[in-house]
Order: sequence, then C-alpha cells, then structure tokens
Amino acid sequence: VGASLSYYAGISWKVSERPFFFWAHSMGEFGFLVPSFERTKLENQIKDIEHLNNVTLIAWEEHESPFAVFHQFLNSTGPVTLWIDAEVRRFISNGLAEVVGGHEFVETAPATLRMVKSEHELEILDCATRRVV
Repeated sequence: VGASLSYYAGISWKVSERPFFFWAHSMGEFGFLVPSFERTKLENQIKDIEHLNNVTLIAWEEHESPFAVFHQFLNSTGPVTLWIDAEVRRFISNGLAEVVGGHEFVETAPATLRMVKSEHELEILDCATRRVV
C-alpha cells in the first residue's frame, strides 16, 4: 500500500484493516499475501504486468492470522532478511516482527532500499517505464 507498492509492483491498493503484503526478493522474485476474498481483484490488477508474471500469491482466510501464514511461507524459503518499508503501518510491522523467527528483520526508509540497483532491478524499472510511457 502506498508509494513503494506503486514503485515496485506498478499497482495501487486501498488501505484496509486487513494486512496485504508485497515483497520483492533480491533474486528478482515477487510475492503478495492477500486476504482470500481479494485474490481475484489482485490477479486482475497484475495479470498484464510483465515482471509479475511468475509472482507468488498467498491468500489467507479470515479465521487465519496473516502473520502466521506469512511465517509459514518464510520458513519454506530458508533464512532471509526482511527490509520493512518505513511507510508500513505499525500494526503490520509489529505483527511481522513477532513471527519472523530465525529471519532478520530491519525497518528502513524507502530511499535506503532504492539507493543501489542490480542489473535485474534496472531491467524491471526499464520495463515499468516502457509500460507507463
């Protein structure tokens, strides 16, 4: 939600009381954790965005903790460092901090994340620019 979601994913999403996560892995993989009833809406938004063709979509049900669902996913990936955008609402960053377990958790400002880009990130930005222009 916000500028970073628009910057990295090329989509917008309304602020909600239900957690919605977007992540970008350093290896160029992207993913979303979304309430299950919003999954189709998200799929429709991302279906034509080239760099999101092979995105991981994880839907959580109303009776589940989205943080616990994300924790299960993290445990299947091996140790990672989670850089949390400073714009993330506090209840979400607190919820993530509680479940990250053996993963490193760092809160940062968006400018810190965007300072240095890999070749792959530059390709994604080039693709996004061509799509927008």
